[in-house]
Amino acid sequence: MFLKRNASTILTCVGGVGVVATAVVAVKDTPKAMQIIDQAEEKKGDSLTTIEKVRYAGPVYIPAILIGVSTLACIFGANAL
Repeated sequence: MFLKRNASTILTCVGGVGVVATAVVAVKDTPKAMQIIDQAEEKKGDSLTTIEKVRYAGPVYIPAILIGVSTLACIFGANAL
């Protein structure tokens, strides 16, 4: 009964925590992505296009993307309730 009465508040709080977690994970993954891009540019011998950068460094950001999508689901779920 407690969860049913407070579901929107709980989802809102989880959404707030998710926003912070998304930012933290993205910031922590950025040096890894930059290193991957630098290595790919050295291997290619030229600068990479934007699409190539996304292809090489994109997988590093998958956890941040998943957390962000989950956060949006919590926020929209809280609004629906």
